[in-house]
Amino acid sequence: MSPYFLLFLIPVFFSFNRVKHPNPTIFWIPIFIIFSLFVGFRTEVGGDWFTYLRHYELAGLYGYFGRLEPGYQFLNIVSSELAGGIYLVNLMCASIFFYGLIALCRSQPLPLLAFIVSIPYMIVVTSMGYTRQSVALGFFMLGLVSLSKGKGYHYFLYISLATLFHKVAILLYILLALYRGKVDFFKLFLISFFSAVFVFFLFREEFIHLFSFYILRSFGLEIGNAPSSAGGIFRLFMNLIPSLLLIIFYKKMRDRWDDINIWLVLSFITILLIPLIGVLSTVIDRVSVFLLPLQVVVMSRFPVLFSRSGGSDLIIKLIILFYGITLAIWLNYANHAGSWLPYRFL
Repeated sequence: MSPYFLLFLIPVFFSFNRVKHPNPTIFWIPIFIIFSLFVGFRTEVGGDWFTYLRHYELAGLYGYFGRLEPGYQFLNIVSSELAGGIYLVNLMCASIFFYGLIALCRSQPLPLLAFIVSIPYMIVVTSMGYTRQSVALGFFMLGLVSLSKGKGYHYFLYISLATLFHKVAILLYILLALYRGKVDFFKLFLISFFSAVFVFFLFREEFIHLFSFYILRSFGLEIGNAPSSAGGIFRLFMNLIPSLLLIIFYKKMRDRWDDINIWLVLSFITILLIPLIGVLSTVIDRVSVFLLPLQVVVMSRFPVLFSRSGGSDLIIKLIILFYGITLAIWLNYANHAGSWLPYRFL
């Protein structure tokens, strides 16, 4: 059996009593360790493995900061000084990602189900393929937990850290302007706006490069073709399912959870991106990675709506089956799945 399916079955094999009730901290510690080691100590696994390895070598030789974001380069330099290799870099990145993911899962009514939902795309594809973006995603999930509690300043801090690992995270400041939590909306808006401007000018050359490389070429305004992401449509579709469920059952979810407007905004963003996927597939694919928490939250809350009618058990089983099939399809038919197979551990 593929190690990826074993990874999927670790939380699945816990009883459904554990799925349907919050789990103590002691339960999540081994989950955190096992999954962090699985992702952090992989070798030659992931679509950009050799690219990241080259960046690590450059960081060790020259303290190289190049085009990559300073947060990720800093981890490379630290690992180089400690002689930890690319494995220490990946382990640190995985630890941040899983800390954020587990925090988000534990804030849901069905935390174990939330974690199971995250395995195919958030864990296997994103954390093992988009290393820099997975760190930004980890900080984003910590920010979402804070924002759902009305702690806007904490959200601002986490997104600021996220931008140090992936520039696309600058777009996440918009949630502060759209979500009116129990914080000073006007101050948060001003902070977000000026921070966005600051980050833009700090990385203006990189933003210009990305705009020229991805967007202008997509419309034929630059020589050459922009890279395309074949899996972008499928990943956006995976985010579309919880988006539609949230919109359809919005009233019921709003009555149960105070933070539902955060997820409603992300749902609308998902729908608005659909018409652009044909011409900006790679850009949309990168943005849609930050929409993945929608699946974790909505799919783990959805069964709760039917707990009184006795349908929650069946829905939980169907969701687990759906994501198990999704993982099988990706491993067998995705264009770049060969970069993940076979799995190799250090």
